[in-house]
Amino acid sequence: MGGVLTLYVCSASDVLTIPDPVAKVIPGDIVFKAGAGFVRWDVTLESPRIKSTSRSSREGSAKSNRLTFMVPRDRQDIASMFDMAEDDTLIVVAKDGNGTVKLFGTPDSPLIFRYDQDSGQQFANGNFYSCEFSFDGPDNIYFYTGALQAQPAGTAPSIVQFSTGELIASLNPSDELIVSSDFAHSFTLVPGTSASAAPALVKWDDGSLIASLQPGDTLVVDTDFSFDFEIIGSI
Repeated sequence: MGGVLTLYVCSASDVLTIPDPVAKVIPGDIVFKAGAGFVRWDVTLESPRIKSTSRSSREGSAKSNRLTFMVPRDRQDIASMFDMAEDDTLIVVAKDGNGTVKLFGTPDSPLIFRYDQDSGQQFANGNFYSCEFSFDGPDNIYFYTGALQAQPAGTAPSIVQFSTGELIASLNPSDELIVSSDFAHSFTLVPGTSASAAPALVKWDDGSLIASLQPGDTLVVDTDFSFDFEIIGSI
């Protein structure tokens, strides 16, 4: 496929419909839920590679599909985004320098994401991420002719995390996170149903409000048998 310049990534759960493929081509646009869309990932030019390997069994033929790439520089925002991607199932559109566009994954056959970070032994080759999207099953790579709808401005998720940086939840508008705590604690995410940009809410299990989060806000939780909450507004 040549060196992939740009990846467009979305959560499989944010997709409403994808046109049925015709001769290995998706002949139209992906339709997203309100407020959702692709997030652009820029990756190093030399590293990306799509590999599709056929395998057969008594159940029939299948594919082992892999998209590997590297991202330079170790940054907190990249690490946080990658941690969220590891907890999700994803769909990727890859566009190379020749303009060829391929769709990797569908809502019925989404990808999983894994990454490693390497500081390197020498200054010149340090601080990069080695990443892979993967899927094993019926072939899910297609040529794509539709639009690349970006996630609208102001729809970045609200983040709830411990002060150590450990992610608790990524909240879309109108989601609710229910917190239970009696020295042990648990967090229950209630997905929102509103199509508007209503704030995400964090509540105790008795219904009392802890915080109302706008898109892009981060709620930082300090806990030592009690909870402290700090809201960091989006920039």
